[in-house]
This record gives sequence, structure tokens and C-alpha cells, in this order.
Amino acid sequence: HVQDVVQACLLAATHPAACGQVFILTDGGEYSTNEVLAWIHEALGKKSGPSVSYAVLRAGVRLGDVLERLGMHAPLNTDRLSKLAGSARYSNVKIRRELGFDPAWDLRRGIHEMVEGLR
Repeated sequence: HVQDVVQACLLAATHPAACGQVFILTDGGEYSTNEVLAWIHEALGKKSGPSVSYAVLRAGVRLGDVLERLGMHAPLNTDRLSKLAGSARYSNVKIRRELGFDPAWDLRRGIHEMVEGLR
């Protein structure tokens, strides 16, 4: 959330331990793509659409890879699927421990606030 980013930037700008360091900023939670999509639908007041099986996605990926080898743009390819379905974890332990950062917002609440702001 922007308020957490500002707070972390202020801490990093004023705390001596932050000099020359790189910090990852999160709310501390770990979320699946499905959870994030469900929260977006929830904030929009819409029902989630039907799920597509991974096997169907893999078939689409193969087609997309072939199209891209032929010089055409494909909305789905191996790289995009791995980013959507892959696993990535980020930890805010370092900024919490070294600078005392404590996030005020969680992702779900931030998504709801963002959608409301766009309305």
C-alpha cells in the first residue's frame, strides 16, 4: 500500500542501518494468484469466473509458443504461464528486523481500497 511504501521510505531515509541496503517491502503475508484474483473479484462485487484446468492452459501455452516462434504475438506463452502459476515468495523480515518497519495494510484491504478509489 502506498502508505506503507511512504513509511518504509521515511525509515530508510532516516535510519543509519539502512545506508546502502536493499529492502523488500510486503505486508508479511503469502498469497496465491487465486487468492489475489478472488479478492479483486470480491472488491469489484463480481463472481469469479470458471477455473481453467492447468492442462488446458498448457495446451494454450504450446500454441502460443509456436505462434511466437513464427513472429506473431500470443497472449499466453511458457514465460507468462510460469509467472502466473509459478511460485515466488518475498519476505519483509529484513526491514522489520533492521528498521522496525511494521506494515499497516494487508493486500486484501489494499485491493478493496484501490477499487473504491477508482470508482
